Amino acid sequence: MPQVPKTIGILGAGQLAEFIITGIERVSAPYNFILSPRSYERALKLKNTFNLEIAESNQNLLDRCDMVFICLPSKNSLSILSGLNFRKENNILSAMAGITREAICKQTNCNTVHTSMMPGYANAYNKGPSLLYPEDSEWLAFLSFLGSVFQCNTEEEFNVAAVIGAVSGGMQDQMRFENEKGKWLELSPDFPSNHRGTYKKHGEWAVPVFPSNIALAGSVPTPYIFDDRVSSEDVAEALLKVYKLPLKERMARGESGRKWATSEEAGFTGKAMSESIIKHVNKTIDTFKPRPAFDLIKIDARPSNYIEHKITGY
Repeated sequence: MPQVPKTIGILGAGQLAEFIITGIERVSAPYNFILSPRSYERALKLKNTFNLEIAESNQNLLDRCDMVFICLPSKNSLSILSGLNFRKENNILSAMAGITREAICKQTNCNTVHTSMMPGYANAYNKGPSLLYPEDSEWLAFLSFLGSVFQCNTEEEFNVAAVIGAVSGGMQDQMRFENEKGKWLELSPDFPSNHRGTYKKHGEWAVPVFPSNIALAGSVPTPYIFDDRVSSEDVAEALLKVYKLPLKERMARGESGRKWATSEEAGFTGKAMSESIIKHVNKTIDTFKPRPAFDLIKIDARPSNYIEHKITGY
């Protein structure tokens, strides 16, 4: 007998929703979708493209669908969820960046809440690896149509990841490059960036991409700004390297990075960064010296820079 399609309600008709629906429709997976009326113009586009239904309201969607995929913009998501009445039958999957499972459970009064991370664009072509926490057979089956799925046993596993980034600006700090003494490399006016690859050793969680070329840009207040540019081929190789890592090794690298990021040395926790801001704001106030309202610059006549040449006679 043909499999009866399951109906999934999608809260948030943004770019990610479009990628997910595209991937499911591409392989004719046994799912139907009902869209929320939020972002109505985009929802209407999806409706016309894939012959979908738009719910009368967000609440109407929840009342009709047991499986609910939430991909709302993170900024206002919790306030939107708090105004809805979820049912205990709702099985929720959230792909909202930066919103914890605990926060969603609190706003929805549901315990059947799962979180996922997915690349989006690659899912449209059924090639995107996804993370799922906690384990769930219904959402595992759904995500499997969009690419490989890694189910996490703990939230710590879900939160770890390798860092792929250009060796430029603040991204270098997250990679923990080491100097000759094995210490965390500290940048200074004499050595403002490791973008030329002077130091190669870094944290095991990092996959650095060094610039293929460095342009010199600037402005009047800041005359010299390095514009680091990486090649698309180097980025693709870094992505492929992480993609091919066995799950255990990827998790181990991510956990190593998480431990370092939350350490005293890194100072990347909310508490440490807040204390750093307070410290430097206080220092700025204590050492503040007003700048003059204007500068007087004396301009003298300058000698000619022309070079006489026998051909021109100048």
